[in-house]
Amino acid sequence: MKGLSVAKVFIVLGLITLWVAHAQDLPFTEKDLVDTWDDNTCASTALIGPEQSDNSDQAPVYFKRTYTLTETTFAAQYSFFGDDACQRPLFTVRYGGRSELGNVVASEPTAREGNFSFDTIHLTINDSNVLGATEGCGSEPWEVGVQQNVAETGCAALNLPTSANYPVDHDIV
Repeated sequence: MKGLSVAKVFIVLGLITLWVAHAQDLPFTEKDLVDTWDDNTCASTALIGPEQSDNSDQAPVYFKRTYTLTETTFAAQYSFFGDDACQRPLFTVRYGGRSELGNVVASEPTAREGNFSFDTIHLTINDSNVLGATEGCGSEPWEVGVQQNVAETGCAALNLPTSANYPVDHDIV
């Protein structure tokens, strides 16, 4: 019986050694990603609503973004603007939730799989001209500058899904 216990100890030690060796092969850990990234570039995109298949007839909107990562959570803020200098704010979207790193990507050994759960989706209207696009968005009447959580309702006119329709984003980090 004692020989069996020793064998179990050696198996456990072997598994721990393999785990430690594998952990050292990871290109980075959650701790390595703890930071805030501010993109001060004024980028452009088109808002594609749920009924549209492309953005060929959409005027561009401009945005800046900020990402914050802890070891277990993420926050993303997208600020949208009505001009190409990002000086006229239209609305701001803040996403937040849990983040988790997965396996190393086989085709890119310096990258890992990442899962980001959307627990909160907050919307702030910054321009009164955008108030008309908020029908069905949120649960309270809208006011300029007042944030609302739209995770349950989404906001179709601004292409914001509900957290139930977009629970997790699978990405490569």
